[in-house]
Amino acid sequence: MPEVKFTDIDYVVFTDAARSVAKGGSPYARATYRYTPLLSFMMLPNVAPVFPNFSKIALKMLWGIESPDTDWIAVPGFGKLLFVFCDLISGYLIYDILLLRLRAKEKMDTKGSEPIKSRSAHANALIFSSLWLLNPFVATISTRGSAESVMSALCLGTLGLLLRKRITAAAVVYGIAVHFKIYPIIHALPFFFFVGRKSVSEGAPVESDLPENNSESKLPEVNHNENSVLRRRTKFHDVAANTTDKGSRSAKPRDLSLYQFLANFSVKDALKFAVVSAGVFFTLCAAMWLLYGREYIEEAWLYHLTRKDHRHNYSAYFYQIYLTYNPNLLKELDLSGTQSALLQLVSGRLTTFVPQFALVGAIGLAFADDIAFMCFAQTFVFVMLNKVCTAQYFMWYLCYLPLVLPFSKLIGQKWKAGLLALFAWIGGQACWLYFAYQLEHQGHDTFHGLWVSGLLFYIANLYIVTQFIRCHQDCHKI
Repeated sequence: MPEVKFTDIDYVVFTDAARSVAKGGSPYARATYRYTPLLSFMMLPNVAPVFPNFSKIALKMLWGIESPDTDWIAVPGFGKLLFVFCDLISGYLIYDILLLRLRAKEKMDTKGSEPIKSRSAHANALIFSSLWLLNPFVATISTRGSAESVMSALCLGTLGLLLRKRITAAAVVYGIAVHFKIYPIIHALPFFFFVGRKSVSEGAPVESDLPENNSESKLPEVNHNENSVLRRRTKFHDVAANTTDKGSRSAKPRDLSLYQFLANFSVKDALKFAVVSAGVFFTLCAAMWLLYGREYIEEAWLYHLTRKDHRHNYSAYFYQIYLTYNPNLLKELDLSGTQSALLQLVSGRLTTFVPQFALVGAIGLAFADDIAFMCFAQTFVFVMLNKVCTAQYFMWYLCYLPLVLPFSKLIGQKWKAGLLALFAWIGGQACWLYFAYQLEHQGHDTFHGLWVSGLLFYIANLYIVTQFIRCHQDCHKI
């Protein structure tokens, strides 16, 4: 059986890039380094002697022995320790956000999932945050040397600061997150609208947006049996419901709700968030450009716009990209002109980006009031429809999962659907990994099996996100 190395190849790339920087060169001198130079700076302790040699110090202090070793040493595993530390920070942020949301939910006095009704907010926050902290998948990804935990900490930090109304700090962290990796840009518009809400901009606690338990201020009862996504209330519908008489739906509710939304929208704070976050992002990009010039732009940004990864991955587009990666392969397949054109169309950038960003945008508009669930659903769909999808990408949405589970009927009334969703997610990966192992380690031609298993995993993910949307409790303004 061939040896499978535990350390991810990406960690070797990070370390090599840091070694190049330590010698005064560019991180992009290392082939396949496609990240911000900030990551290579963070990896410098892997190769540069920046830590005291405690063993030498101990030998001299305890036994008076002079060791020939150097006084300062590099620590090759520093990067992994840093990623694990980011996991711990993410765990704390999850706990903090959960505590805020669960306490706000108690003030809403709405029907919740049975398993969390009998426990305090503190106990529930501890239990659900452990889904991240004690998750073997999360621990494995970070200890193998993947930097996704840094993104988890940045994204959760942005979310926590937004919920606590610290708009400027949230904008700074968000700008850093988007610079580090571009995918959080999908949350930009929902964040903009969330920040512009008067309830946030005026400085009142987020929890205070929720109605007290009295007949005059209580939100209209939500019928959780309505499973259609089209019946989901958006912020415009909520405003209309609060400005009309109880039990009545007056004429022109949409015009009234849009007017009320615009009248209560704080352009000043929304623009402050946009300007500060964009300013941080472009400042970092400009600094990296000054350091490494056009090489930085081409490797860190332009490459991802034209990227066609032909290596096997979980994406449903993998096999089409593989077949069209090499033009000579199309000739060998002896396809007709129509078949070849269709294959090129399916794997084209326009065909892949349009459904991805259309669905991500629709989810952002539908769930902009509940930004924690919005972040989870948007990121899940973004990963599901991405041209390239590896196991590390699952970390992008798993960090939000503990924030939405307490408000989902998938752990209560619909627990069977929740169990099926879990088995579908694990089973889809297991099926794909079987064929990937046969291809990569046994040398068998399993491309068709990989393609079919990738499509099955896509269907499983489609079922999962649909169930989460249908079973999500209405957590208005939490």
